[in-house]
Amino acid sequence: MRETEKTDAQIAIIVALYNAEQYLGKCIQSIINQTYRELEIILVDDGSTDGSYSVCLGFAENDERIKVIQQENRGTLSAKRAGLDAANAGYIMFVDADDWIMPEMCEKLYEIVKREQVDLVTSGIIRYFSREHCIWDHDTIKEGKYVGVDYKEKVLTHMLCDGVFSRRGIDASLAIKIFRKDLLYPVVKDAEERYGYLFGEDTAVLYPYMLKAESSYITKECFYYHRQYENYQNRYYDDQNFEYKVEKLYCYLKDIFEKHDVHSSLMRQLDYFVCGLLWAKCELKVKKIVQEVPKMQQYLFPFHLVKPDSRILLYGAGAVGKSFYAQLKKTGYCKEVIWQDKQYEKYQNESLPVKRVWGGVDIDVCIIAVQDEQLAHQIKKELVSLGMEERKIVWELPLLSMW
Repeated sequence: MRETEKTDAQIAIIVALYNAEQYLGKCIQSIINQTYRELEIILVDDGSTDGSYSVCLGFAENDERIKVIQQENRGTLSAKRAGLDAANAGYIMFVDADDWIMPEMCEKLYEIVKREQVDLVTSGIIRYFSREHCIWDHDTIKEGKYVGVDYKEKVLTHMLCDGVFSRRGIDASLAIKIFRKDLLYPVVKDAEERYGYLFGEDTAVLYPYMLKAESSYITKECFYYHRQYENYQNRYYDDQNFEYKVEKLYCYLKDIFEKHDVHSSLMRQLDYFVCGLLWAKCELKVKKIVQEVPKMQQYLFPFHLVKPDSRILLYGAGAVGKSFYAQLKKTGYCKEVIWQDKQYEKYQNESLPVKRVWGGVDIDVCIIAVQDEQLAHQIKKELVSLGMEERKIVWELPLLSMW
């Protein structure tokens, strides 16, 4: 019997699907079972060749809240835009066709967005490998409400990279969030028309949306089951056009980021994000060869602060300095690297080419390779007192990488 709940829907849930027949029923049923009832449920079949469309029609016959759209295969962004075109509600949520959500998800996120009056609410995610193996994950930025200056300084400056190499402050998934439709629609439209690639579509939408938003609320609660597949990442990294697609995503985001008033932080995050993607592919290749790669801590050298073929002075031979020096020697990025440390004799005993500290060297830039900011300022003063130009001395909090 067809369910006839005539309500003024406040939330539209969009499911963009393609050949998802195997898991689609569980996905749709989890949306129908939401404790919050004032929903539009919009199912967009992006040219499936299996029985997905029939599954959608079967559910629509029994629930008046469901709209079914069928289109030729044009990609995820096109399907999401079609869903937005059909939506009347003021707030938008997404669910991937092979995932499912807890019954209280819509109610919880809608309660937060109305209570806090924010442009975005983001929640945690449950990575589902099997009934026995689930990982509960959430954003690394502190839980709470962020508005105005706080939003810019604490969220936008860490959303794509939180200070640990390749780790995002805000998960890119659109499916664990609630959006304002009026802000979201132009972002999706632009991404479809100017980007549109079958890689990183959520990334191409979420972070530009966050630049349009002025506030957000981060909750660590998890309501969303994201199905994990064996060798899932290989599908991307084995693609012979992977680097080209990464470049297209980079160029698209770069064009948007450079126009924002925190562009320097955004570009730094974007550089590290892309490095993380490319490094992940390299790591995968190594694993295929040696089967098992021992993990070690490394600090990523701040390549964005140094021009290629520069003559640099690297100050510090501790963990950060050793990581930086190894990367510089391996890549040949700089024309000359002079490595200095106060305890140079100790490091020379370890057969490291560390020299004593002196200021009268002809260099383009000096990189201070330490973790502590106060220590970095102290080192900078000492180098200036030895005759080094202050404008050439640079320190930035090192990003930790795990590989």
